Amino acid sequence: MLEVEEMPTINLVEIFEKFLNQWIALDEDNERIVGNGSTIQEAIEKAEKNGVKEPILLYVSPQLATCVV
Repeated sequence: MLEVEEMPTINLVEIFEKFLNQWIALDEDNERIVGNGSTIQEAIEKAEKNGVKEPILLYVSPQLATCVV
């Protein structure tokens, strides 16, 4: 039988509200925002300045209602 590890629920809505209509760059572990910007390139450049070479990129839509990760 396949074992499934239970992961904690994370409410990202409060965090993402600060970044509506922007691209955000997360570190490799999805634990912290390492960059943001109005363009994907701006978010990547900020992430690289913060030492993250391959960030995970997300666009925070203004229609944000809920997010399940």
